[in-house]
Amino acid sequence: MKTKFLFTISVFCMLCIAALAQDKQVLEPTGHWPDKSDICEPIGDFGFSFDERIAAVDGAEGMIVCDGEVVARGPIRIDNNALGGVSWAIISFAQDGEELLLPNNGKECRAVIPAGTLWLEDDPDVKNEELEAVFYVPGLFDYANIYCYEYLSEASGIIVDFEHDVKLVDPCNAYADLYRNGVLVRRLIITERSSKSVSVDFVYMLAVTISFEKGAIYDVVVPEGVIRAAERADIVNFPIYFRFTGMGHTNMLRHERCSLDGVTGLSEIGKVSLYYAIGLFLTPGAKLQLYDGATLVKEVEASLDGENGWSHILTADFGGVSTAGHESLTIVVPEATVAQDDDDVVVNEREEIPIDIASGISGVEADGGVKVACSGGVLTVSNARQGAGITVCSVDGKVVSRCTAGGASVDIPLPGDGIYIVNVDGKTYKLASQAMKN
Repeated sequence: MKTKFLFTISVFCMLCIAALAQDKQVLEPTGHWPDKSDICEPIGDFGFSFDERIAAVDGAEGMIVCDGEVVARGPIRIDNNALGGVSWAIISFAQDGEELLLPNNGKECRAVIPAGTLWLEDDPDVKNEELEAVFYVPGLFDYANIYCYEYLSEASGIIVDFEHDVKLVDPCNAYADLYRNGVLVRRLIITERSSKSVSVDFVYMLAVTISFEKGAIYDVVVPEGVIRAAERADIVNFPIYFRFTGMGHTNMLRHERCSLDGVTGLSEIGKVSLYYAIGLFLTPGAKLQLYDGATLVKEVEASLDGENGWSHILTADFGGVSTAGHESLTIVVPEATVAQDDDDVVVNEREEIPIDIASGISGVEADGGVKVACSGGVLTVSNARQGAGITVCSVDGKVVSRCTAGGASVDIPLPGDGIYIVNVDGKTYKLASQAMKN
């Protein structure tokens, strides 16, 4: 009987202890601040919030543990008078006015308050278990949101938001790239829009919109390192990519004229120029090609020329390729060799420019017996009527010489190789630079 009684008492005590253990209260926080998973600024204070008034042991300290190692300690202060009736246990890591600068290695960090450090002000038996908040200090950060549709007919720019304050690394040289079907067609300016966002501008004035070619695939790329954390220059952006499909215009660029227009009988192909009515952006790796039928004869790097800082002339120098042995030569401008450098995003269509290589000419016989010829860099006009006006222009319209026929022939020195337009008494003739060589 005695043994049975003792066993009953023991079971009863164990049940009581279990019940008490279940009733034991633990002080738990309602949140923490900063409340971000990535912290991209120096750390001054790190706080845990509570919905009741709290107290702390004398000399209470919190710590930051990175990759399993304690890297910083700081005193804990209690604020029971925060707005909204919230209480805070705040770990202060700033020393001598300098906030804590953790390595930007992206490893796990933990802000920690040890168990038993805090308790309820009205019930000291209710204490905290170990409190922790996990975060990272990245070397590179990502965006939070991009405001842009997947299909665009027109737009002025894109807004990119971040979870923390940002700045441009170099506001005067902050650019993104715009690709059309994989080819770079424009450089876009990036501007600071607010403390947490930037604008990638399609045009210089955001009140203006531009149109995007229907069916073309566009990619906006913000390179790594263009944007930085506002308070840490060593933390910069990941590359940012965004793709959309154009739903606007169907326009394509075509050249207005070519330096070979009207030129016949070329013996060799040198510099070729194509003139456009707008300013141009030269796409990377842009080339012009020389074909004989379906056979590529030569491919050369293209470049832009222009006047008064306005680049609108596409040029390529084929270096004097002989036309001998070829039957049908064509200059080919591949699609998206150039793009309009402002306003709507428009690229050139593929163009084929045939070359007349029938015979190497040195002169042109005009009606009425007038003859225009060239030899050794001197233009000779023969059989013109007495007093006939003679004007010689370069292919871009600049007057090279102007005189009057006064005899059987007139010799006019030329400034160099090129294509010249000769007007004799109101009639126009064209000679190629290659034809001027002996």
